[in-house]
Amino acid sequence: MCRSASSRQLLAAYLLAALLQWAVFPNYSHAQIGGSWNGFDTVTAGDFDDLNPSIVCRNFDYSFSYDDEFLWVVFERHTLIESQIIVKKLRKIDGAWDSSEVLLSAVPSGEDQKYPDIAQSPYLATPPAFSLQKLVAWQRWKDNRWQLFYTTLRSNDVTWSVPSLLVVDSLSNTGVQVRWLTDSVFIVTWKRASALIALFLTPFTISRAETVAISSSDSFSYDIMTGSGPNLGTIVWTSESGTGEMILCRTISTGSLIRFSEPETTLTVSSPGSNPHLVASYFDLEFIYEEETGSPKDVFFYSRPVWPYSGNISEDPLSEDCNARAFRPPVITKVSPSRVASFPGYGACVYTKYRGADSVLVFFSYGTSDTVRSRGHNRNPRICSQMIWLQPYMNVLVVWESNRSGRSHIYSRLLPIDVGDVRGPAQQPESFTLLQNYPNPFNPATIISYQLSATGVVRLEVFDPLGREISLLVNTRQGPGRQSVVFSGTSLSSGVYYYRLRTDDRVAVRQMLLLK
Repeated sequence: MCRSASSRQLLAAYLLAALLQWAVFPNYSHAQIGGSWNGFDTVTAGDFDDLNPSIVCRNFDYSFSYDDEFLWVVFERHTLIESQIIVKKLRKIDGAWDSSEVLLSAVPSGEDQKYPDIAQSPYLATPPAFSLQKLVAWQRWKDNRWQLFYTTLRSNDVTWSVPSLLVVDSLSNTGVQVRWLTDSVFIVTWKRASALIALFLTPFTISRAETVAISSSDSFSYDIMTGSGPNLGTIVWTSESGTGEMILCRTISTGSLIRFSEPETTLTVSSPGSNPHLVASYFDLEFIYEEETGSPKDVFFYSRPVWPYSGNISEDPLSEDCNARAFRPPVITKVSPSRVASFPGYGACVYTKYRGADSVLVFFSYGTSDTVRSRGHNRNPRICSQMIWLQPYMNVLVVWESNRSGRSHIYSRLLPIDVGDVRGPAQQPESFTLLQNYPNPFNPATIISYQLSATGVVRLEVFDPLGREISLLVNTRQGPGRQSVVFSGTSLSSGVYYYRLRTDDRVAVRQMLLLK
């Protein structure tokens, strides 16, 4: 289930190089909102309540390692007679919602089902038979106690499995989260009173549940992210202290056995109810949290790539800013003249802003923000760590709830993310440039970007170490400007590959590393 020692060392070297580049050149940009804001879509509507949406996401292979056709969203639905768990799909080819819904579980309304979460394996190219591709877990109230149920979709199945009991005991089990770890291994985490519990699930086994952390309060909050940074994953959670609320963390080890690091680490101290959420990042540790700076709350950012940094994102004394979540594609390009001083920035961040009875959803990136207003309260935003390509930009999916006419329904919005150089819209590239692919190392796909200063025939090819052409990505006439192309190495073995850009009078070559 673990990479070889040489592969781990190679990955660590590349990540260290990226980290040093960021530290030495702090003005390097990662991504920004590009183009005009897309409108928002109604995902569900009807005479029922749809609540707590969760998007399938992973945070290492940022864009292209999932289902070839769809992004999946899971949510709970409450009708007059049933409590249901449902998944729905967004078509990646056009960014439209599929008309069909898949019912995973339905129970009588007295047996509530709540807080579903979904995770997916990135492996799609000839996956092993019976490998675990998708996992959904949720809570169910039965026999006067909360129980955890789950359902799976394996590589050789066309329908989801019958829901199975995962955990049952005499205490409440809340805040369930699921994440993909490695191969066909998933992690399931939840809160049991003041304890944070986790177990590992494979196609054929379920590990013994273990206590990850003990908090001083039953109302503590936590978040988990996998595939980010040098470890398999990170968990952050809160615990009350004499000076406020501590935010602590543990990592999931990449050693010979999957295990949690010892001991826990205190990251920062915040006001009660800080509700930390991890940010997708190659660096050591970054997250956002709610901080009471006087009153009411603002959204803060914390980064520990080289030294601890914390900064206020929302800074609005007239509002209460809650439930913040973020997505940050680590695309390092040229120096950005428009970068906010001393602030590392996000690809995108989303949070709810309350002013009395009114609430709006705020989309933030590099000091630029936009809001969504709809009738009723907007709440529980979730932002996906996977981008989809809808020309001329990559886009990030956001889903949230809005209460209308006494019913809660789910809405979505695609945020355009420019993953190339951060420039003004009227500026043109000054020279012919082939940029380094990112992510690098990658598995199984990466973005190759280049800039043209004149119109001409463009040819972009990928070669193996022996000089054999294995893919022709571009072979057409293009005008001046920046272009981005996706290269997928799903059918290739690990190793170094080369990509070459040729125009009428220029040639450039770079190398990239595929690490499986």
